[in-house]
Amino acid sequence: MIESPLEPRSRNSAATRFDPPVKRYQWFPQSDMSFDEFKKIFCDKLKLATEKFDNMITHGGIYVETNRILKETIPEKVFKNVAITLYRFLSEPEDIPLNDKHILYNNQGLVAVNKPAWLPTQGTRVSLLYTLENKLREFLKRPKLTALHRLDRQTSGVVLFSDDEKRIAWVMKQFENNSIHKQYHAWIEKKPEQDTWETTGYMVRDFSRLPKIYFKLAAEKKDDKSRFSHTRFSYKGEKDKLHLIEASPITGRTHQIRVHLKHLGFPIVGDDLYEGNTSIAPRTQLHALSLTLPGLESKKTMILTAPIPEDFITFQKSNYLV
Repeated sequence: MIESPLEPRSRNSAATRFDPPVKRYQWFPQSDMSFDEFKKIFCDKLKLATEKFDNMITHGGIYVETNRILKETIPEKVFKNVAITLYRFLSEPEDIPLNDKHILYNNQGLVAVNKPAWLPTQGTRVSLLYTLENKLREFLKRPKLTALHRLDRQTSGVVLFSDDEKRIAWVMKQFENNSIHKQYHAWIEKKPEQDTWETTGYMVRDFSRLPKIYFKLAAEKKDDKSRFSHTRFSYKGEKDKLHLIEASPITGRTHQIRVHLKHLGFPIVGDDLYEGNTSIAPRTQLHALSLTLPGLESKKTMILTAPIPEDFITFQKSNYLV
């Protein structure tokens, strides 16, 4: 059996509570056996309580080849040399509840939510349960709600959801046409030389620190998976030797703002993945402040604004605090 930590990172109290370490196991059975027999062998070998194994199934963290096992799809048998992969939280993540204050908009088939930091937008390899999408479905009793875009785990702010096929198609078309405008706020330590600037380049995957995959910015396309990216930035002000930046991404690539600022020598405060100072803040100081949509049925442009959460460094300026 192969046993390895998944995505090691520097730990702090918030990370330990809300984003606990994960272990990955991979097993190739040496003979056909029942799933219950496999469960017993696995638990005996690791001295693991069967409740821990059952919890992995509850979260959706067990796969036969690439097929995720759920409570209703547990196989009767597993077969010789067929890969079984398991992901397990080493401690259960602390619950992050939703309430009415998180709902920014709920009308015309569209739901906008102020995502709490630390809660993944959608399912991860280790869990389908511990996600904003799942919690929102339960909170609003709408089991088909689907996230229309994502924010990184530690990023807070506006996320759109829908369970209406026509509305989903409309929103996705607006994203494709760059008709939806986003504004983020981020804290950095070094003051930029310019008040406004733009950054472009290709987002390239970096496999030098596996199992975690990073991104770097390159002037030229490196491979078929390299994606062009473009962000506009502006300087907003200073507090306690920290500097507030507003970012308006023109494209929507994974880690785009974080990578662009790191490339410029301005890693975001608290961003342990891209060498931001974690002694100042327990999580990445990036907040999706607002999202501007073209007119829905009302034909009026709609601006959805997410209040600043308590764990985001505050900046006393009337046009910033909401």
